[in-house]
Amino acid sequence: MRSGIVVGLPAGTWIEPDRMGTFGLEGWVIEFRQFELKVNNEKSAEIFQSIWHLPNHREFLTGTMDGRQIRDQLQALSMLADEAVEKEVRCHQVLYTLLDILYQPVERAPQTTEQAILQSIKYLEQYYYKPITRNELAKVAGLSPWHYSRKFRALTDKAPLEYLNRYRIYRAKERLIQNDGHMHDIAKQVGFEDAAYFSRRFKQMEGISPKHYVQVAAERQLCALSPLYAEILLALGVVPNSVVTVPMLLPPHQRLILEKHNVNMIPTSQYALDLEAIAEVKPQLIVGHTLQGEARSALMSISPFISGLSRDLIPAIAQLAAVFRKEEEAENLYRYLKKIDAQARERLKTIIQERRTVMVLRIEEDSYRYLGAHSLGLSRMIYRELGLTIPTPLNRGQYWFNPLDIETLPAIDPNFIFLEDRVMEGSDTRLMKEVLMKHPSWNRLAAVKNNRVYTIDTSLWIGCGPFGYPLVMEQIVAALTNEDSTNIQII
Repeated sequence: MRSGIVVGLPAGTWIEPDRMGTFGLEGWVIEFRQFELKVNNEKSAEIFQSIWHLPNHREFLTGTMDGRQIRDQLQALSMLADEAVEKEVRCHQVLYTLLDILYQPVERAPQTTEQAILQSIKYLEQYYYKPITRNELAKVAGLSPWHYSRKFRALTDKAPLEYLNRYRIYRAKERLIQNDGHMHDIAKQVGFEDAAYFSRRFKQMEGISPKHYVQVAAERQLCALSPLYAEILLALGVVPNSVVTVPMLLPPHQRLILEKHNVNMIPTSQYALDLEAIAEVKPQLIVGHTLQGEARSALMSISPFISGLSRDLIPAIAQLAAVFRKEEEAENLYRYLKKIDAQARERLKTIIQERRTVMVLRIEEDSYRYLGAHSLGLSRMIYRELGLTIPTPLNRGQYWFNPLDIETLPAIDPNFIFLEDRVMEGSDTRLMKEVLMKHPSWNRLAAVKNNRVYTIDTSLWIGCGPFGYPLVMEQIVAALTNEDSTNIQII
């Protein structure tokens, strides 16, 4: 993404920008609906809403324009509050300007045979639930059916329809594991018209029936896309085969636990999955958070992919327990965590009763943020499970970490400050930390004067799992009570 880019997307598309590549960019989101006129006879007609289909099976359209042009038009729009007709005309003008840019022909290099095959695979993976023939796929690739089959096998080591059936079985596994309907319904949802044929193909591929597969799903070679999910699985009694990790954000306790259970750690970047490394471990099931676009498509072609898991410990426990039929183990885990909470609240009783205020301040490369009291994860632990008090001026923050102007610190003046010097790839917070420490507002704070500022570890505190939970609680209690941190038994 760069300045001047126009992107056209179907409704409902999820966009997750690359934070490093798009930081600071601003723009507009413009929604429109497409209508068509249907003539019933010579005397009557009706208008109905239709779906905007992108050409050539593309997922999105892009174009480039002079940012000043659209800015001037949008600014003109904002000045026409009382001019309904002119505003309507200008709205259409802006929309058609953008659509004209998106539909301008783009000069492309001739498509190679491999690119043509990959294009047909995208089509196959998008419409796998519909009847698809080899001839149809060959037409998408622009090749003769015979030539297409030969090149497809050379690229994927599978015949086109064999690849299609494997992909359909992957999607069926996801629905089976998530108890997403009856066998007959699942078969139809993934493109098999006959449930008996689906069961035969499933058993040919897996060596077991669909029903038996559900019962042994926890014994498959699992790959977790985050150490949080690996921790939860281990606490539930399910040992994943592999886990994707960001080495700089892997706390010591996690590394020890993963090594103890012989979980293969797949190192990756903080902002991009190493898809080849994931494919190399040959997972039979992948579990992770919500992903969209090419990363999601790539993972779904590697194995069945259970996505949409929460990044917060408590709901993620329930989600994974439901997938692997570990509800009883989840209840035991919840009881354990509630016991940790109760023990911590007892030791913090005086601070809680006196409503002494606690602030979590994050230093980023070019800004400062504070932890809101109404979010998940660490926010839930500090302000709801422990019942600690956030400074009144910060109680309005609705997000996980909210923007902070350090000039306002004297008005906030918390009794305790937990300071996170955020760890991020390619980020250096030293200058911002130096600015904060030298700022007059900082040195006027009671927490600073009374040595009540405590540094926290991003890798442990942010997104901690059930094994890290008691460690974080112990550090919170030890800091606020001036106690020495005691050894705590880990589950």
